[in-house]
Amino acid sequence: MGTTATTDLDAKLAQLLASVERESVALELSAFLVRDDPIPFSEAARAEFKPFRVGDSWGPPWSTTWFRVRGRVPSEWSGQNVVAVFDLGFEGRHPGFTCEALAWRDGRPWRGVDPRHRWLPIASSEVDFYLEAGAIATAVVSGPAEAPSMIALRTSPEPHFVFREAELRIQDPEARKVALDFQALFELSRALPEGDRRSRIDEALNAFARSGRPADLDGVLSDPSTSRHMITAVGHAHIDTAWLWPLRETRRKCARTFSTALALMDEYPDYRFACSQPAQYAWMKESYPDIFQGIRSKVAAGQWEPVGSMWVEADCNLPSGEALVRQFLQGKRFFMQEFGVDTRELWLPDVFGYPASLPQLIAESGARARLISRTRTGPHIPFIYMDGATEAAGPSRT
Repeated sequence: MGTTATTDLDAKLAQLLASVERESVALELSAFLVRDDPIPFSEAARAEFKPFRVGDSWGPPWSTTWFRVRGRVPSEWSGQNVVAVFDLGFEGRHPGFTCEALAWRDGRPWRGVDPRHRWLPIASSEVDFYLEAGAIATAVVSGPAEAPSMIALRTSPEPHFVFREAELRIQDPEARKVALDFQALFELSRALPEGDRRSRIDEALNAFARSGRPADLDGVLSDPSTSRHMITAVGHAHIDTAWLWPLRETRRKCARTFSTALALMDEYPDYRFACSQPAQYAWMKESYPDIFQGIRSKVAAGQWEPVGSMWVEADCNLPSGEALVRQFLQGKRFFMQEFGVDTRELWLPDVFGYPASLPQLIAESGARARLISRTRTGPHIPFIYMDGATEAAGPSRT
């Protein structure tokens, strides 16, 4: 077994990821600020855009800035895989409560741009598209000091983000594949307990770190463990319909997420995406018809899987039994009318309690399975009051 230390493997992973892209050409930016509610693309495209440069500040909290992105691919890059790479001023590695954007090309929603989706594929020599960038403010967490409310943040005139990067680069598909293979094995090794499986993965990683030969990874990439689990990966994006931001931002988040999922399906024909909540589909039908038609096409092709039965992933503590029944009726009716799909499962991964009547409602709806995650064992769940006092919430003793 090799002797390369784990810290060296960390460095090797960073080196591989950095080698995926090379050379760069700056893109030209111009900007148009919308302080109030978002406007449609047709209106934004007619607006007066002002010059904007990388390093400039933008985005008072909860505002929208439309960026026009223009450039030209160098002639000497002909035949190369070219991407446009962005850092809008992302805070942290994860989407949510940081800036995000929806890219528009030829007047249609194209793909989302966020901390985990920083590049867009460029297929022509002339570059000209738009970014609808939302300045999503950081969540306000209660603490000893009084913090500004979300409403107060909406009236703040101060820009919240700094645009850090907008470049064309050459992306090496083979280098990207090797980097992602290495990353998958590296992260799997860190998650596995000590044992033969982990040792063989570490040996392959160390061998590759010394030789740089992708073949050194092939054995552990294709050789299953003795447990022989068959695992199918299905994409999913958990989007709370009403979250800690204006409701209209959920609508835009859906457009960013769904457009990216559709683009990935075109790139990877075997990719599958499961998506719940007919209410969010209805938003796409109303506000983003191109995305909705794309979803219809991918449902017919078997790549997009409507799931869940309920209209939204509903809270189950406050609604009455009739309200929950209507969730099933409205949700299942929408999926059947729009896609010809009769969903047979309940999809509630993030609600905070389940009534005793829910199994009967699931059965009466025709569902045969459920997906839930927030469950606890034990007779009591402590209810925490604002002053810190607790009281056991559980079965009554009387």
